[in-house]
Amino acid sequence: MRLLVAAIAMISLQESRAAIATYISKFDQQAIEEAYTGGTTFLTDTYNTLPAAGAFTSFTGDTTGIAYTSTGTPKILANNQYGGNGTGNYLGVTAGSTVTATFAAPVEYFGLYITALDANNIIKLYNGATLLLTFNATSLKAFLPNNSTSTVRAIDNNLYNTNQYYGQPVTNVNAAEPYAYVSFFATAGTTITSAVLSETGAIFETDNYSIRTIAPAVAGSLVLVPEPGTTSLMILSAGALAWRLRRRRMA
Repeated sequence: MRLLVAAIAMISLQESRAAIATYISKFDQQAIEEAYTGGTTFLTDTYNTLPAAGAFTSFTGDTTGIAYTSTGTPKILANNQYGGNGTGNYLGVTAGSTVTATFAAPVEYFGLYITALDANNIIKLYNGATLLLTFNATSLKAFLPNNSTSTVRAIDNNLYNTNQYYGQPVTNVNAAEPYAYVSFFATAGTTITSAVLSETGAIFETDNYSIRTIAPAVAGSLVLVPEPGTTSLMILSAGALAWRLRRRRMA
């Protein structure tokens, strides 16, 4: 019994350490804003004033005050099938490149539109030098299988077929890759000071970076993404517990 209580306590402790809750919406950022009263909940950077196809180096967002720096050769790209439909230019983090978004002040909310998501897209969220979360697109794609039978449930209990996330909104081109707005909510007094985006394969397409100093209530249209590793931890803990109990029976 003591072993069982200890295992449960270890699982609960691990879950309580989660400082960032990740949500997705199959709608773009503008539609998410409409779910909030007034529609002006977030400060948002777009890249429409930057020259398309130009090499990206660094700049500070006029709206958000986010300081963007980079390594490698990220680019500002004109909208195409890999961007969000009708959203203008977008920021492409090319293979071997990184983009760091440093916030002018700590925030409890950070969101961005990820279009044509692939398994090589990675986001790391920091508070100072402390790594809070590594968002790996491989886990998100596993959560969103491209078939007509799998579903995810939003906060308001609406069900969405996971294949609805695939293909560029409206045009439905590039149907093999998901398009989603990803929202990170800091919890338990945690704040986010920067985000580092990297890509190891092709291009990590992103747009509409949004922040809020104080996180709003979670909109009903959002879907909670399970924290990677929580299920694995539970399986591992349960396996270790079973092994220990078996040893006790055999002793």
